[in-house]
Amino acid sequence: MTTKSSITEIPNINNKKTASTLSKVSWQIRNQRNELLNYDSSDEVLIYFQDLILNVEQQIDRSLETFCTTTLTGKWLISNIGIGPVSATRLLSYVDINKCRTPEHLWSYAGLSPKQSGEFKSSYNNNLKEICVDIGKNFVKYSSKENCFYGKLYLEELDRRTDLNDKGEYLELAQQSLESFNSKDKNWAKDKLIYESGKIPQQRLESQSQRYAVKIFLAHFHAVVYYETFNVEYQTHHKNIISIPNSPF
Repeated sequence: MTTKSSITEIPNINNKKTASTLSKVSWQIRNQRNELLNYDSSDEVLIYFQDLILNVEQQIDRSLETFCTTTLTGKWLISNIGIGPVSATRLLSYVDINKCRTPEHLWSYAGLSPKQSGEFKSSYNNNLKEICVDIGKNFVKYSSKENCFYGKLYLEELDRRTDLNDKGEYLELAQQSLESFNSKDKNWAKDKLIYESGKIPQQRLESQSQRYAVKIFLAHFHAVVYYETFNVEYQTHHKNIISIPNSPF
């Protein structure tokens, strides 16, 4: 067995399967480290193990970052603020361009398409959806940074939706929400008053704007993967196309 003491430097990752495994492990131990933060922050033992876990995370990050630079798509992913090597590697692991030939397919696979009614319900990859939720939070977190492209998209979309909300453009949506409102919701009393005024809550506007930024990011990700795989640019039918930041082609 190879032990930590026998390793003089972090070995290079030579295959996608290894990278995928490490990215999943890093995701899990990060969550465990965050769980330790919920306990006594002055406990020296807990602090020691938090630091130890963080050190392992950082080593995995460096290794995965090196792996990402071996592909066009990987380089592009980590060039964007809010996309770290772990998230980038997980995206590369979960998305098969041969099964997601359009951005719409990718949105559906990530659980970002509108819910379908009736007997047929679209399936999605829960792991991919988890990554997209985390990426969306990062876009919000770094939205104040001048060069955070998708964070700026989030802010622009939030301003647009807020303006529409103030003008009463979401009246129909507010009425529909009242009809299907769950009285057990912890925000029921506060949100019910907002819906009755013909508007929708700020938190919902923020969630919609965050999802919009993630969907644009996924469309760009799809275009880059498509180009690297088929050596041709993806021809979209969408109007008002938003240019890909840090475009690799």
